Amino acid sequence: MGFIFPFEEIDKGKRIVLYGAGRVGQEFFTQIDTSGYCMLVAWVDKDFEFYQSKGLNVIDPKDIKKLDFDLLIVAISNKDIASAVILNLEKIINKNKILWKQYLE
Repeated sequence: MGFIFPFEEIDKGKRIVLYGAGRVGQEFFTQIDTSGYCMLVAWVDKDFEFYQSKGLNVIDPKDIKKLDFDLLIVAISNKDIASAVILNLEKIINKNKILWKQYLE
């Protein structure tokens, strides 16, 4: 297995939004889906149209502010890209709801 979902950082049953539909996001999605550990409210990515064309249920990040969730997981391994995403997210949601760490294989 490659990237491991941060189960230890999240209380069981939390309502989460998963940001990122690349390799990390897809691996996290599979782990969330198979484990039932937490409830996935939405999966978002700026390239949502591309991922939708691949059959993934990914939505526009602009819809985040309409969602009711406990925590947003940034599923991006690249620190620079993740930092830019987090800066943008902090403009629309409380930064205490954002979780990112350096995800290593």
